[in-house]
Amino acid sequence: MRRFFLTFLALFALLTYFPTFEAETLPYFNPCNSLDGMTPDVPSSQNRRWTVSGSGDFKSFTIAPHNSTTRQDAYLWLPVIKFEYEHCYRFALDARTLYSNANGRFRIVMATAPSRNNTVKELLPAEEVGTMFVPADCYFTPEETQELYLGIHVTSPGPASNFYVDNLLVEEVQANVPTKVSDFKATSHNGGIKRVDLTMTAPGKNVLGGTTRSISKIELYSDGELIHTFTSPKPNSQQSFTYEGSGSGTHLFTARAFTSGGSWGGGLRGRTRGFRNSRPRL
Repeated sequence: MRRFFLTFLALFALLTYFPTFEAETLPYFNPCNSLDGMTPDVPSSQNRRWTVSGSGDFKSFTIAPHNSTTRQDAYLWLPVIKFEYEHCYRFALDARTLYSNANGRFRIVMATAPSRNNTVKELLPAEEVGTMFVPADCYFTPEETQELYLGIHVTSPGPASNFYVDNLLVEEVQANVPTKVSDFKATSHNGGIKRVDLTMTAPGKNVLGGTTRSISKIELYSDGELIHTFTSPKPNSQQSFTYEGSGSGTHLFTARAFTSGGSWGGGLRGRTRGFRNSRPRL
């Protein structure tokens, strides 16, 4: 009896020392004003950590570079979430870096435990961002019903810069969500005219690789403000719009294609004056 009691106490102590956490319910949104529930994963030898920067409603998660030459290698894991087999999910965030001469780079990953030492599956290959917050999305379907951890892996090369991430969102979507628009380009007009020609190709596939039979609309935004809507564009069709900006400087253009299942956005940075072409940004 005494041995049984001691065994019970040992098991109770283990359960107390390693607490269990309930899976987050969806949709999950994190405004990045607190690291509670998140799991930072940075090599201890680098002597740095994830923090919350900013103030008021303008906070974000950030991590400083190890030094000016060492490649960034920092993970940040979301709380555990239960995903259902054959359901489709979206993970979205905003990301930027501090210095214009040191672009940030990151990828989105998934694992069964919040650790780089676990088997890490890549959901979104390395994306590069500059000094303006740029949206990034990825869609995935679990191979089985299980509890998983989504993570952000910062991989910026040296010379490195502070990396920021904001507005973390995980939600379930329908499988017929279209992929992002392709060939998204912008061309400015000469002579100091604050005008940009935006061109793109409407998606022809959904996020799971199937054919998109119809698109309800494509919305265009400048710095988060809706500037134009293409209604019922045909899949794989060419679309264009001329935007007359209200001011000079750097602006973020985004495009979101919609079906009845939802949307996926694509964006690019540019200037309304002296704009140079840029590759699409998520």
